[in-house]
Amino acid sequence: MKLWTGLVPVILCLAQAYGQPTQNVSQSQSIGQINSQSPSAYKSSINPRITWSQGFLGFVVISAPNDTILSWDADTVECPGSVASPYFHPKNFGTEAVTLCAPVEPESTYFSRQTDCQCYNSLAPGEMSPCSVQVYFSPSADGTFLDTLRIETNSWNSYGGFVRIPLRGTCVSTPQSPNVVININGIDANLFWNSVHASQGGCPVSVSGYFVFYAPDNNGVYRLLTFTSDTSYVHSGVIMTDGGLFYQVIAGTQFTMQMRGIPRGTTMETVLNELK
Repeated sequence: MKLWTGLVPVILCLAQAYGQPTQNVSQSQSIGQINSQSPSAYKSSINPRITWSQGFLGFVVISAPNDTILSWDADTVECPGSVASPYFHPKNFGTEAVTLCAPVEPESTYFSRQTDCQCYNSLAPGEMSPCSVQVYFSPSADGTFLDTLRIETNSWNSYGGFVRIPLRGTCVSTPQSPNVVININGIDANLFWNSVHASQGGCPVSVSGYFVFYAPDNNGVYRLLTFTSDTSYVHSGVIMTDGGLFYQVIAGTQFTMQMRGIPRGTTMETVLNELK
């Protein structure tokens, strides 16, 4: 005989969008050719080959000393959590010497930096500094956070005396698993679960509602039964038509209207993919 059972995995789906930082280039300056790629953390940084009329300051990593890094995207971190950048080394990509000072601590509490760079260092054209900088993203709340790492320098690409390295990171929370209880009442299956207000790591979450999925056996294909903002659901008449079902209740944090528009019977895999 099959069992009536509630399984309690949860998932959070957030859309993310990344913008590409731009450089302010004076029309009176003569610049070389720039071949840019979309940045995605340090793994595929801007990576231009630059020839400037003066000193131009950027970051590099030891494994790719000719790839210019002008931003860092920490990507997505589970809340609470922390992620560190690789060790960045200042490098002069220009044709004249530059002077630089140690990077300034980011302003927000979500980003920080550690460095052994001192004031004031001079980098000859094409020279990479032996000192390094490492940036940390340590969020404690959901959201996408922006900051800037500033380096005091006299290089051509400075603004107000500082080269600015944009920082970006996203924090998400996986809601705690609700405690699902199933009661049989005549020919109905009554499902109950506790409301979710916190993530598995303890960060606060705002849940829009709950998906209820069902399957004829635990290893079968789970299909959408309903989406509800309540913490209970009555599967009416199911005792007359099924010898037993397995249920999964998943908390969601997307917009309620988007969730309600998903047709009943849609597979759980399809639902979760649509909400990514």
